[in-house]
Amino acid sequence: MPGAEVVTSPKEIRSLSRSSLKGFWVQVLICYFIFFAITQYIPGFIGRLLPKLSYVYEFEYMGVKQALQISFVPYIVMAFLNGPFRYGIAKLHLRQIRERGPVAVEETFSGFKQFGKNFGAYIRIWITILIAGLPFAALATLIMFLLSKVGGSFLQALGALLYILAGMASIIAMIYFAVLLSMTFYILVENRDIKIIDAAKISAELMKKNVGRFIILRISFLGWIFIAALLSNSLLSLLFTVLPNTGPVAYLANVITNVPILLATIYMDRGQAFFYEFVTGHLRKSVPQPVNTTAWT
Repeated sequence: MPGAEVVTSPKEIRSLSRSSLKGFWVQVLICYFIFFAITQYIPGFIGRLLPKLSYVYEFEYMGVKQALQISFVPYIVMAFLNGPFRYGIAKLHLRQIRERGPVAVEETFSGFKQFGKNFGAYIRIWITILIAGLPFAALATLIMFLLSKVGGSFLQALGALLYILAGMASIIAMIYFAVLLSMTFYILVENRDIKIIDAAKISAELMKKNVGRFIILRISFLGWIFIAALLSNSLLSLLFTVLPNTGPVAYLANVITNVPILLATIYMDRGQAFFYEFVTGHLRKSVPQPVNTTAWT
């Protein structure tokens, strides 16, 4: 099922996203906060209490030795729970776009009714993305190894250039496949009995002619992400003038000041949901089409 070429501009999609969220920002924010609290915030805090499940990266900055503790706990939890939550988030956005109604918090957890399937979809997507970049990553590793064995400034410069190109090719390949599979959960929402592999294939067919357009749409949100990150960091710095910058209180301050980033994420995800509506033909530029929603209720 080839997708329609999306001719709606990123500016128009952003405008539609803002309009559809008007009056519902707080409701959607609560859903996202629950999602991030369960998959990132709480596991991150637990990870700090379990140093044996963390990797400590030591480095020197401006002559001062620094240590960065990276916990594996959030990544383990995300691997298991992100799939079901991503299904719930996709369903939340589609339902509100189509029905213009309030958001039900329980919608966030709707993906757990088919936990195995949504978990499998998330893992399959990431395995596909990683495999896509693997050949170029392996080539970059081989070039790095050969660079350590050869001498001469010309060969060193040539090898460094090839290493950079191989690394860039790996990133581009991963981005390309991430875009192709970006609509998988929306398809699973609308077709509860579909197999994961079939949902992934349909997503790839829908996005094949729209990869560039989707990337441009995502890039158009970068300004908002930057502003949100800047605001979050400013609020955190302000709080740290009166609060300790270590311990549970500091971690809670990090969570609270992350709200602007959550809002920017909601905005971007709503834009992706609208892109799905356009690429499937459920919406056409300036002409909304009636849609049968019984398949995903």
